[in-house]
Amino acid sequence: MCSELQVILGYLIREWVDCMYVYVGNMSSSGNGGISAFCYTQGEESLRLLNTQFPELSVGYISVDESNSRLFCVNESLETNDLPGGQVLCFQIDHKMGNLTLLSKANTHTVLPCYLCYVPENHQLLVCNHAKRDWILKLNKTSDGDVHSQKIFDDAALEVFSVTQEGIIVGPTAYWAAPCASNSPDNPHLHSIIYDPTTRQSFVSDTGSGLIYSFLHNDHGTPSWTSAVKPNGNGSAPRYGVLHPTLPIAYFNSEKQNALFVFRISECKLISMQVVSVLDDDNSSLEPIMQSAILINHSGNVLYTLARKSQSISAFAIAENGSLSFLQTYSIGIEGPRAMVITPDDGYIFVACSKGKAVVQIQVDSDGSLKSHTLEKTPLLFPSSLAIFNP
Repeated sequence: MCSELQVILGYLIREWVDCMYVYVGNMSSSGNGGISAFCYTQGEESLRLLNTQFPELSVGYISVDESNSRLFCVNESLETNDLPGGQVLCFQIDHKMGNLTLLSKANTHTVLPCYLCYVPENHQLLVCNHAKRDWILKLNKTSDGDVHSQKIFDDAALEVFSVTQEGIIVGPTAYWAAPCASNSPDNPHLHSIIYDPTTRQSFVSDTGSGLIYSFLHNDHGTPSWTSAVKPNGNGSAPRYGVLHPTLPIAYFNSEKQNALFVFRISECKLISMQVVSVLDDDNSSLEPIMQSAILINHSGNVLYTLARKSQSISAFAIAENGSLSFLQTYSIGIEGPRAMVITPDDGYIFVACSKGKAVVQIQVDSDGSLKSHTLEKTPLLFPSSLAIFNP
């Protein structure tokens, strides 16, 4: 379908139905990426593709600020406009048609930015990157004349950007570069950020070093590193985290272990509370199922973690104290599930499957269990991130 017809279709759909938008970020280094807008109507069983804009972007993560109708994303690239590093971008959302208008963009000064978190009270963006996996070797000589070599990695950093009322991104205004952890088989690989506005704390998952860093943000939003925890020994590889909506509890999944890590938040620290198996049986001998996204429903009583290798979602009931108990494993059966979001009424979960080039719509039962799904075939090259905007 040509772009003109997509725009007309988007307008007609928006005029005749009460539509919320599902935005899908597409990763690509060949100019076939961008952000795709779908129309979702509550109670319907399928999504309607409206358009895909800005295909030159390799979109790693997207987030919608519902208070002012803006969408933020990272351009996950090694180089942009002949400058090293990726980008962070701000768009205005058209309520009537779902189109995006670019307001501003800024260079991250770090390669492969993969995640961002919007802090509305400070009008700031927290951005992290996973850097490259390669390194260079430097020779150094000590004061005694001894020669030794040192591996040098690209920085993986937490960067802070300010956003003006007009949507102009300024910065980075501050940054923190992750140290190379001792005895770690990999370089730092900052993969996600979660932020607690009530305590002004953020928690960053370092998949490469197997650590979760805690930060305290001052009145200006500048972060100070307070502590680090290793969730479950070497190889824990924390990937994504999520905060409980009402309890001082944080949950993290793992890329290399079939486990979830539950922490109580206390005085700028994460205190280990529970380690729970992702599957309903003993999985200690199984290969990692490679968890990706994690989310909690709006009611705060069910947690979901998505796994790429097993192409499934594991659901857990959340107790009053925040602990988890296994509920079910639901098979998606589509290759490469990477991201998921849940509708405001907790009725549906959408999953972006990169290798399957599809968006899956899963119906959620009243108890939080997953019961059926439909598949929306798309012309997208590599759908990898999701966000919902409800006008």
